[in-house]
Amino acid sequence: MASMNHHYTELQDSYLFRTIDAKVADYLAKNPGAELLKLGIGDVTLPLPAASIDAMHHAVDDQAKKETFEGYQAEVGSGFFRQAVQDYYQQRGISLDQSEIFVSSGAKDDLADLLDIFSRDISALVLEPAYPAYVDANVISGNSVLHLPSSADDGFAPLPDSAIDADIVYLCSPNNPTGAIMTREELEKIASSSTPLTKHLSKIPPFPIPSTRSKAQRNAPLRCARSVRPLGLRARAAATPLSRKPSSAKV
Repeated sequence: MASMNHHYTELQDSYLFRTIDAKVADYLAKNPGAELLKLGIGDVTLPLPAASIDAMHHAVDDQAKKETFEGYQAEVGSGFFRQAVQDYYQQRGISLDQSEIFVSSGAKDDLADLLDIFSRDISALVLEPAYPAYVDANVISGNSVLHLPSSADDGFAPLPDSAIDADIVYLCSPNNPTGAIMTREELEKIASSSTPLTKHLSKIPPFPIPSTRSKAQRNAPLRCARSVRPLGLRARAAATPLSRKPSSAKV
């Protein structure tokens, strides 16, 4: 008989940003004249740039013509887009094979889906403060979560101690929400540690963007993500069995 995933009951309240919105609405209802600086979710405030609108119009028009109509795209993303991602990295001295590039609908989807390749008895180390989806995805999967606090003393970018026994480490650089940046040397030190797998969730623009474009254009409300999966990851993961870890804790 099928049963519910009881780990859903272990989530702390609802999604964090929904809770923030509810508190903001309640406060404004009681203080209608108040001005608030909203530091919750990083929503956009300006319309899409003309180039994006034109491109989407052209794409819709193509779907209305037999000569240019396309059905389902490849499950890993359209070839032309993956080529653009490959070129984007190449311009920055990073050579990738297109088979290493996977296009998805957004980072939150990836955060949850990536956990499906692991067993349900692993531990994840999250550097706090962190994007709430890191924790929620692991809680739902039944993984134990270790929290590593940060502060102004360590630049809000603490390095995981080698004594911390975690199977997965979440890194976000530049950090969301603090903006802290880890150096190349720090990232290399973490990558060479004994941690079996490290997810480096770098805040790189979701599609190739020339540096001359304005912030307003970069912050367009389009949801698209791409993950880079090193070819050697499967072999490395197969050679590194993951063991069961204790329940959620702060380190």
